[in-house]
Amino acid sequence: DPDPDPQTLTIAEIQGTGDTTPYNGQTVITRGVVTGVYPDGGFNGAFIQTEGTGGDLQGHNASHGIFVFGGSSGLASGVQIGDFVEVTGTASEYFGLTQISATTWTTLTEAAEPVVPAAIELPGLAGREVFEGMLIAPQGDFTVNDTYNTNRFGWVGLAAGDTPLKQPTDV
Repeated sequence: DPDPDPQTLTIAEIQGTGDTTPYNGQTVITRGVVTGVYPDGGFNGAFIQTEGTGGDLQGHNASHGIFVFGGSSGLASGVQIGDFVEVTGTASEYFGLTQISATTWTTLTEAAEPVVPAAIELPGLAGREVFEGMLIAPQGDFTVNDTYNTNRFGWVGLAAGDTPLKQPTDV
């Protein structure tokens, strides 16, 4: 049997309202604005987000951002932050995150509304799914909790609030 034609879906439809994509293993086509590019270092992909989203969160029940894995083909090296792209690939879950394994990327020439970082309080684990892959502008106080990996990987550990996280041996 021939493969079915890919479905054209929004990023929110691909993400779904649950913990996993309802289109797992299916070929999909979607469009979005590139918000982050990681062509090397093992990621080999980019994040895209539905154009014009992030500013108004009323009725927001599914993420408008998704990671697009370009694989070893180098597809991600051809896009830049701000590009409006159309992606075709297979929807799946990878370590608990929804992604599209791209077979093609097309940079579109039509204008797209810019993506706005969602201004949110840092949610607990249960509330993070609806913002998976989206640009966010965390609100509130944060405390630097860990700088061990800053020079090696560029990581800075943050704790929400005005006190650092406790190690079990601190108590």
